[in-house]
Amino acid sequence: MNNDNIELNREILQKAATEQSFERGEEYYECSMVESPIREGNTIRAEVTGSGMALYSAKICLEPPFHTRCTCPYDWGGICKHIVALGLTWINSPDSFPRMEEKTEEVKSELEQIFAGLGRDELAEMLYDLIGHDENLRLKALDWIKDRDKGVDQSKLQEERLMTLMDYALETVREFNAYGGGPEEDEIECCDYMYEMCEILSDENFNIPSVTRKDIISRFMEWYQKGNSGLVDPIREVIFSAARSKEEWKLVIEGLEATGSDFDRDTIMQIYLRELEDEKTYVKMRTNDLVMGMDYYDLAMYYHEKGEEDEAARIAQQGVEKGDGRIRDNIVYLKNYYLEREDTEKAVEYALQEFKERPSLECYKFVLDSCQGSEREGLRSKMVRQLEEKNSWLGAPVLASIYAEEKQYDRIMNLVEQHLMNPREYEELLCKEYPEKMIAYYDRQIQEYIERKNRKSYAKAAKMTLNIRGVYKKVLKDPDKWSTCLNSILKRYPRRYALQEEFSRICK
Repeated sequence: MNNDNIELNREILQKAATEQSFERGEEYYECSMVESPIREGNTIRAEVTGSGMALYSAKICLEPPFHTRCTCPYDWGGICKHIVALGLTWINSPDSFPRMEEKTEEVKSELEQIFAGLGRDELAEMLYDLIGHDENLRLKALDWIKDRDKGVDQSKLQEERLMTLMDYALETVREFNAYGGGPEEDEIECCDYMYEMCEILSDENFNIPSVTRKDIISRFMEWYQKGNSGLVDPIREVIFSAARSKEEWKLVIEGLEATGSDFDRDTIMQIYLRELEDEKTYVKMRTNDLVMGMDYYDLAMYYHEKGEEDEAARIAQQGVEKGDGRIRDNIVYLKNYYLEREDTEKAVEYALQEFKERPSLECYKFVLDSCQGSEREGLRSKMVRQLEEKNSWLGAPVLASIYAEEKQYDRIMNLVEQHLMNPREYEELLCKEYPEKMIAYYDRQIQEYIERKNRKSYAKAAKMTLNIRGVYKKVLKDPDKWSTCLNSILKRYPRRYALQEEFSRICK
């Protein structure tokens, strides 16, 4: 068997991995820790022994750009050591990867010999016993029947698969709830089971009985209420996918009421409005629970969707006056409400409130475009002063945009020096106008990255150093100072070999 001219090689693996991951992966390969390698099409996979006793499933798609996946928890940049070990095994011993088709035929031949003396009833008894003790094998058996379309009722088949997936998922949820979480690979697998349940429950082609849907809602709601598994979001999705009829939605409401959370109370209101179409109950609940600005806005949107815009505006105004925070959406609604009625004065009044809540260049320009003369200049000064007094990262980009239009570049530089904004949008301009200040800014950033003491930060520091090189060479026309600057950094950290390597790689 050859590798069909597939281009995966040692150099590609080295570039895709950190130095440490590659070295460890090479050790794993040399110690024969790659087990049961197999090839299916242009994908290779195997089980790779971890640092402890765990086995991780590693997979590489050999078609460029060589997509990979491993069930280990590695998340520190590049591919993990298990992928490296798998890749090296393929590069050095492609013949050790039997094709899936060949493996299947080999296993089939072996089983035929083993089972030759067993009758039909004995084989069936063995199959039922195996399936009864292994949920994963049960799923595979259901897939086998489905793929071969043996005249089985597909809805019944999917219902059986649904219940199997539920048992398998809840086993993990139960364990995670006891410990407040669990291994990442188990979490991924459990989520996959629950998301497949959602697909089956949402598929209109399958008639899943209401009794089954209610059972799913009840069993998953128990763990949603306990809320200690770290799997609340997918559990919630299963519950919502299971509910269709009014009885099922009311069962969901009953379960959500038991949590006593404000979030679930808002969800209950939306169920009454969107799923049960019970507007009377929704309005009653919403009206009795107007606290935050968003509560008022939700009620305003209800009236807006019904075409009652004046009532919507009245509720939004109450939200502005009485809402305990998060009132911006009400303000924006009122601005647009008065714009549609060509009441510019009121629209500007709310635009100024919007700008105060969350400044934006769009809002700034709207106010100025809507006014003239001395009023325009007065409002401009007022808005700029608001931003300058806030002195915050939220308003700084807007302030910089205003300064740029007025060519007050020194003030943009001042914002950068105060660490209120990233200079990216104005970088070329600032390097040209204030090269020394930008070099000082870059140097501070480089030191901050270096002090984090990890390879990823060293790489970022080296990349930032290229900005200093650009200023010295292109703006100051002084390449000697660039060399002095680079050598100064490297001499400061002679024993940080990863730093030296990252800088030598980028700053050649």
